Amino acid sequence: YMEEGFFVAETLLVVFFTAEYVARVTASPEKPQWRYIKNVPLARAKYMFTFHALVDLSSIAPWYLARFLPQVDRYDEMFRLLRILRLLTLERHLPGMSLFRHVVKRGSSDLAVAALVAGVTWLMFTGLLYLTERSNTTVDADLPMSQRFSNFPSSLSYTLILLSGDYPLVQFTSAGRFVNFFMIICAQGIVGIPTAITITAFRALVREASLARTQS
Repeated sequence: YMEEGFFVAETLLVVFFTAEYVARVTASPEKPQWRYIKNVPLARAKYMFTFHALVDLSSIAPWYLARFLPQVDRYDEMFRLLRILRLLTLERHLPGMSLFRHVVKRGSSDLAVAALVAGVTWLMFTGLLYLTERSNTTVDADLPMSQRFSNFPSSLSYTLILLSGDYPLVQFTSAGRFVNFFMIICAQGIVGIPTAITITAFRALVREASLARTQS
């Protein structure tokens, strides 16, 4: 009964969000930024390719794909994760989300560099752990370490978990433990640098807003 209840609730929510999406597309030519377009279908098409419209579509499309394309049904759970993207549209209703977007935009160049450094660090430690653990036959959590780090793609996910600070695996070789020592140090920077950039951008925005209010 619970499964049926979830299915009914999911269906009702999808129908509601579908109606909302259709309403937004229908009314989009009346939005100020699209009024200059005299061709109504063209204005609607332009709106459909905006960020918010694509997020709205991604939150309902998986349900229809799973219902009308049986071969897609096995990927249904993966597609459902796309609905999380709908949280990005909360700025329509929550001013705090809009402030967060401005903060990210202000520090975008520094955050992009931090993301690049994090990506390179991830790949570097993935390669090092693959080299140190691919022959490690010690069993950890019912699976040999060599199986987890049997190839580079398989090592990526485990290294990412370790970089996040969570350590479900401990049966490393001596060389692997040496690598993990430096990985923990680098992980602090991967988390701390973007946090510092975000806080600095937030403080700058607050300072500018306070100055603007004072001058007005």
